[in-house]
Amino acid sequence: MRVFFPAFIRFLRVLFGIHNPETHAQVLLILGGCRERELAAAAAAREMLPLGAIVLSSGAATQREIEASAPDGVPVFIDGSATCTVSNFTTLAGALAAAGVHSVSVATSAGHRSRAAWVGTLVLTVGYAIQLSHVWAVGPAGPPESCVRLLRDCARAVLWLVTGCDGSRVGAAIVHPQRWRDARAFVSFDVGERERLGPAEQRGLGQLGSQLRASMHAMQHS
Repeated sequence: MRVFFPAFIRFLRVLFGIHNPETHAQVLLILGGCRERELAAAAAAREMLPLGAIVLSSGAATQREIEASAPDGVPVFIDGSATCTVSNFTTLAGALAAAGVHSVSVATSAGHRSRAAWVGTLVLTVGYAIQLSHVWAVGPAGPPESCVRLLRDCARAVLWLVTGCDGSRVGAAIVHPQRWRDARAFVSFDVGERERLGPAEQRGLGQLGSQLRASMHAMQHS
């Protein structure tokens, strides 16, 4: 109860758009899906400075395009290992924690905002004590998502917390085979880096882990 109650309070603050000025985001996580929205989110990062890094999860924009839109001097990382909303968070949570990240802001579409807040809080805050400082709605407002999707993804996030498996690869292989192939092609683990980390830090640690850690170190000592 002592673990979940503070996380629930933080979730309510995120869900209702209450930004805690004492929790300044170190990283902006952009959930991919639309190139124009991804570029707009990168440009909006100017309002979040100082910022340690921008991470685009399975997006349509290229790294060069995101860098051109992002504030000068903010490192940009592209991760293509996610296949869905849940894996947007589960594939990166370990890398963020290993890099010493304590707070993250998320940019996504307006209709997707509630689901991202729920899943992000469960995976990042409950799973790794990484605070979700804010969830930004970028782009035009769309129709709200169904409660079925919200409940489904929350259940998958809880499953991941308990077992370390979110079911994304199996589901994507059946429903979105191209996403599954793209994610398989992208994932490239740094074996030497993983061997130096504990089991909790290894979970979800992809190829951007060591680079992101260097960016956090530079931010903290700037």
